[in-house]
Amino acid sequence: MKKSRFSEVQIVGVLKEAEAGVPVKDLCRRLGVSDATFYHGKAKYGGLEVNEARRVVAKVEFHAGELFPRVGFLVTNIELPSRAVVRFYNKRSTAEQWIKEGKLAVN
Repeated sequence: MKKSRFSEVQIVGVLKEAEAGVPVKDLCRRLGVSDATFYHGKAKYGGLEVNEARRVVAKVEFHAGELFPRVGFLVTNIELPSRAVVRFYNKRSTAEQWIKEGKLAVN
């Protein structure tokens, strides 16, 4: 799939400009996109606020001895490449596990 030139936050910001009354033709000319691209983005991100823009990232894990990989999905609003998002969440769960183990060791 082709990577978008614009992030979700930028797309939502442009849609907010259009709602504020800026003509769609002017927005498209400024961004260098077609009207069809604008309306496709409007259909996909139309009801979102800037802080609600999210995407789904697939997390694929290969384990020795298993025929098929395990696939998990992460819904995130982090603006990083997919591998960096998976790495971040993997480290986060490891840190949370260490905290839990530390609490159990104290009690």
